[in-house]
Amino acid sequence: MKEPLRTTALKRMTVITLGALLSGCAYTSIERAPEQHDKPWQGNRSMVASMVYQPAGVTLQEGHEYGLAELIDLGQRNNMETRQAWNRAREAALSVGLVEATFLPVLSANVIAGHQRSSRPSPLANLGGGDRIRTSVEGVVPALTLGWLLFDFGKREALLEGAEHISFASNVLFNAVHKKVIRDVTDQFYQYNTARHRAQLAQEALKNYQAVEDAVTARLNAGVATRLDLVMAQQAVAQAKLYVVTSQGLEKNAYLTLLKVVGVNPAEQVNIASAVDHRLPAPADPMTEQVLQKAILERDDVAAAYAALKAAEAGVKVAKADFMPSVFMGAVLAKNRTQFDVQDLPIPLPGLTNRSTSTGVLVGVSIPIFDGGLRSTLLSKAEIHRQEAENTLQALQRDALREIIAAETMLDSALQSYQTATDLVNAAETAYDAALDAYQVGVGTITMATEAASAVLLAKQAQVDAHSASLIAAANLAFVMGE
Repeated sequence: MKEPLRTTALKRMTVITLGALLSGCAYTSIERAPEQHDKPWQGNRSMVASMVYQPAGVTLQEGHEYGLAELIDLGQRNNMETRQAWNRAREAALSVGLVEATFLPVLSANVIAGHQRSSRPSPLANLGGGDRIRTSVEGVVPALTLGWLLFDFGKREALLEGAEHISFASNVLFNAVHKKVIRDVTDQFYQYNTARHRAQLAQEALKNYQAVEDAVTARLNAGVATRLDLVMAQQAVAQAKLYVVTSQGLEKNAYLTLLKVVGVNPAEQVNIASAVDHRLPAPADPMTEQVLQKAILERDDVAAAYAALKAAEAGVKVAKADFMPSVFMGAVLAKNRTQFDVQDLPIPLPGLTNRSTSTGVLVGVSIPIFDGGLRSTLLSKAEIHRQEAENTLQALQRDALREIIAAETMLDSALQSYQTATDLVNAAETAYDAALDAYQVGVGTITMATEAASAVLLAKQAQVDAHSASLIAAANLAFVMGE
């Protein structure tokens, strides 16, 4: 009796020890987290020790000036969003193939093998046999099985329809990502050229202020100017130098932003070509209702939303098909080989081997009867999803109309601003020349000369900004119209 008790106690101790070890392992995993909420984590970063820095893989031509078209090409080839959208489109296309595969039968090969031994006291021990009878059974059953769903009241057709609509939506959204890259690169290209032009204007303004300072110095040497005039001129020059530094900093930031949208390593030195001095047209008449409707229907996001609505409608068909029976067929071809052996009998028996072949074909019908409301709930969810898809499509159409009208208004305002700024530049330059000449001959004041120089700078900045804004607004209008 003692030995079983010891065995039982040992088993209990083993279970307790193992449980303690497992619980201890689970509890100590908390040490992986930061110890306190108010201090940074100071743990081991060995998990990322093998990580290698991988800059953007773009080969640039040394000394080459990249124009807008070339930068757009770089952006499309190197932008991560285009790659992600491409993968999503490929996954959606493969999903169509997955649904198509359900229309075909499934054929599988199976092999089942086993070995069993048993031993029990022999009732024939007194007849000269062993005290136990030992038996062994070995068997191998190779089989081919076929399963085929023959009819399901259109469930698979609805699934295929939904997958095809989703694939179409993924494709047009892939195009939309490319259009967005084109718009973003175009926007930042003109933004950078605007910042670069502003830096040049700052240099020109500095020269104008220095010309005023030279005129004050000349008049002061001639005894017809005051120290106050010189101090005011020097102050204007100092402010112009500060503006030069600020403009150069903004130019550098715009350059880095352009490289970001293109997908180029910011450490690269890329020569950016100057923007072409496009001749801007006069503001045009507003678009007609027919043009607006056509533009809305050509937008990729609207087309994708319509495809999503069709996919949701197919989902409703799938949910309704779950209420209907399905017809399936199954077939099997199998071979069986079994060997049976009995040992320690008074009279030895030879091993028994059995070989057989079996085939069968089954046709069945599965009829859903009760599932606790599961199918009704899924149908309600599918109908809600369809309603949401319809609401999304209507909202996108309204938003698209608003975006197109807003983009058209922005372009019209930018073109009007450019025309006005051009007239302002001509007037400001004339006023500056007149104010400087007047001061040099002693009939003007230093205040008039410096203010005229500032007016030239502001007018040219407004002209540059309006010209760039017109080009950006034109690109944005094309984008929101789906072009």
